[in-house]
Amino acid sequence: LYVGDLITITGDEIADIRYTIDGTDPDETSALYKEPVVITDDMVLKAIAVSEGWQTSEIKEKAYAVYVNETPYIVKTKDGNRMKIELKSFSTDAKIHYTLDVTTPTKASSVYSEEIVLTKDTTVKAIAVSERRKDSALLDELVLVRHTPDPVANIAGGEVTIGTEIILSGNPEAMIYFTTDGTEPTEEST
Repeated sequence: LYVGDLITITGDEIADIRYTIDGTDPDETSALYKEPVVITDDMVLKAIAVSEGWQTSEIKEKAYAVYVNETPYIVKTKDGNRMKIELKSFSTDAKIHYTLDVTTPTKASSVYSEEIVLTKDTTVKAIAVSERRKDSALLDELVLVRHTPDPVANIAGGEVTIGTEIILSGNPEAMIYFTTDGTEPTEEST
């Protein structure tokens, strides 16, 4: 069912129908059915028929669940040192709200409308929202934009003779920093 759908309760014309939508058992003081019940969320509808001089009917019960939007997903396109992403959902009537700062998105978060370009590893979080369905589950994905592989030496290690040339190679766009004294290399190293 969708939010806004109507539930009609029928019964004997001589009886009043009393009902609840919170799962509690109805009695003679519960809401009097006069018009269809509007679906606003998941609910358990319970109803009885009450008529003066007659025994109250058995409780009739029915559970209703509101459709849930499908969780958004990411379509990625590598573009050099950037990653272009599109946020999509199989719930075609849903708006996708997202964040790129590890916070959980809400209906007040940015609404996805066009391709997003990422230049660094980024946590993308998104939900699909629509008026007639419940919010989707959370998409929470780390999008890796660029990973610089570890440098590789032409000699695996061990003892070498003085004057042996050691060649370091790696990503041609990356700078390789190294040390020869056993300390950790930094950007200040040669």
